[in-house]
Amino acid sequence: MILDYEKAQLCKSLLFVFEYTGIYNNHILEILFELQHRVALIHPGTLKAVVKVDRNKTDEIDAKELLNMHIDLETN
Repeated sequence: MILDYEKAQLCKSLLFVFEYTGIYNNHILEILFELQHRVALIHPGTLKAVVKVDRNKTDEIDAKELLNMHIDLETN
C-alpha cells in the first residue's frame, strides 16, 4: 500500500503537456496548479510547425506529437 505522502510525491512528479487553447485551459490549469503538478503548455503555432502534415491534421496526430514533446521535456 502506498502511503499518502508517497502518493503526493508521485503526483508532484507528473508532467502534463497539452496544447494551449485559451480560456478553455483555465479550469484544468487551476486544478493542476492547486495540486502542484508540473504543466507544459504548447503554443498551437509551435505544434503546427512541428507536425509536418499539410492536410488531414488530426487530434491523434497532435496527441502523438505532444507525447513526443513530453518525452523530450522529461529527458532533457
